[in-house]
Amino acid sequence: MDRITMDILRQIFLDSHSDWCVSLFMPTHRAGRETEQDPIRFKNLLREAEERLMGKGLRSPEVQEIVKRPQLLLQDQGFWQRQSDGLAVFFPKTHTAFLDCQWP
Repeated sequence: MDRITMDILRQIFLDSHSDWCVSLFMPTHRAGRETEQDPIRFKNLLREAEERLMGKGLRSPEVQEIVKRPQLLLQDQGFWQRQSDGLAVFFPKTHTAFLDCQWP
């Protein structure tokens, strides 16, 4: 997973040719029982994003298509066990980017 850099952010926002981009940020845990809670927190963030998109006038089938790619992470236990300090997820219409947020 890539770390956040200006080049990556440019690629996500400028090269996506999308009118919008959902951005989710959350703290994650490197080890311990808290790693089991990280996917639950992410699921809650996705649910909030769905509600906000529908509040902006998108229909439910459109919203489900938008969040389909990020929802795949919920089943990937290995992904959640290899986290550092935080996770940033960006998903415009065309793709999804997962970025590592490490604190020095």
